[in-house]
Amino acid sequence: MEKSLEAIIPEIIFTEGSADIPQPIAKEVVSVVLQQLRDGVDVKSREEAVQLEQKANEKVKDLINSNNLKSGSLHQFTVSLLKHSKDPRRLPIASRLFIIAFDRDPLTMPDPTAATMQEGSPLHAATQWGTNAAGYNWASMVLSGQASPPVGLHLLERGSAETRDAIKDQQAAAIRVYATLATQGDAQGMLGMGRILLASARKTDDGKEDEQTQKAQSEMMKSRAILLWTKAGEKGLTEAWFELGLLSLNSMKEGSAEEENVKHSQTAQGYFERGADKDNVRCHHALAIMLAQRAMMDNTSPSSPERNLCLQKAIEHFQKAANLGDGQSAHEVGMRYLLRQEMLEEIGLGSESDGRDAEKVREQAKERHLGLWGVKPDDVTAKEWFSKGADAGFMPAMMNFAGMLYEGRGAAPPVAGEDANVVRLKELKKAESLYAKVAAQAGIMAQQQQKSMAGGSGEDQMASASAQMTAEMATFAQDALGKVQEAMKELSGEV
Repeated sequence: MEKSLEAIIPEIIFTEGSADIPQPIAKEVVSVVLQQLRDGVDVKSREEAVQLEQKANEKVKDLINSNNLKSGSLHQFTVSLLKHSKDPRRLPIASRLFIIAFDRDPLTMPDPTAATMQEGSPLHAATQWGTNAAGYNWASMVLSGQASPPVGLHLLERGSAETRDAIKDQQAAAIRVYATLATQGDAQGMLGMGRILLASARKTDDGKEDEQTQKAQSEMMKSRAILLWTKAGEKGLTEAWFELGLLSLNSMKEGSAEEENVKHSQTAQGYFERGADKDNVRCHHALAIMLAQRAMMDNTSPSSPERNLCLQKAIEHFQKAANLGDGQSAHEVGMRYLLRQEMLEEIGLGSESDGRDAEKVREQAKERHLGLWGVKPDDVTAKEWFSKGADAGFMPAMMNFAGMLYEGRGAAPPVAGEDANVVRLKELKKAESLYAKVAAQAGIMAQQQQKSMAGGSGEDQMASASAQMTAEMATFAQDALGKVQEAMKELSGEV
């Protein structure tokens, strides 16, 4: 059990202070649920499985209460577990812990739309001990297919009507949690219910009823989703502004009047700005993408004030998102400072025949880079942002950071008395570690993507392309790893 706990619960949860539960208590809590999940495989009836879960629930609650902790602490620990743990067992464990922290059985919760309820009135089956956010997270895990299966599901015949009904009942319970929370004015519940309504609107669009009825039903659901998300945003849930911005962007269609698409784009930008004002990471990133695309579409002049302003604001939003922990945004900043080899090749590396030397070619490339991205190329700055993206676990940033380390680009000037070969070897070891991580992670991801694909639809084709790109990244990283190791061997002979 101890080895399993060490694999499931990473140390960083406690060293970074994101968990409100002391490490020994956290291990006890997880061990209770893990043991219950293991024992549940051997039960002979659903009633026995339910009793096993209930005993585990009470034991976890007793552990929390006896250590003067609250359900919110259990919820926060579970969020951290999902964020930092890579062990596949974290998913069923987390969904069980969310249910315990919620302190309600979603399967027994009534449909809030079937009764008249006022915003702010007590929740059905509410307890003073439970945390609503835990219920929202459990429902989100169920609807994304990440939660532990319905209790006793393994006792049913695979593919049977009873199995399908049990899964549908769990999904319906998740939607009821969203609906109940939304009815009570809970911002996360509103966010979740808005997503359900939007998904239903898309299904209505694909239905077989007459076109006019479909459109009316779809628009009604979209309007309700917009209303819920707007209320959630006004209550301080910044993710709602991102959802509203994304919905507006997705409303832009080819063949529509330009004025209509411009209106949707402006509306989206307004929503993203509201979220970015509250430092929502995804809103910062989305704004940066919109502004960068606008600059690239500006054909007036590479140095036009409007274009340069868009580029400047884009990089500012990327930087803000990166400083909030978004690895992809950090990578985008790094790419804007990196002088790329293809730009040098486009200009030409210089030769005696055209009278240019390599340095003049580089200066021309730098000028073109400045006109394209709005910043001067700088290897040191690019390397710093790639390092930041690598620390966040974004694989393209890890690859570019490793590449710069291998090539010696952006290296700090040597310190007096420091052995240059020793410094170089440290850089190569860091590059080796990064390439090894990418090769392993991308390889696993590619295998998982291949397994999850069915085949035939457009989405499957996109998934296939994504799996191929991930596999190519794994291959490239593996090849680069070999080159780095060869360089280390050569250098070690000189140290």
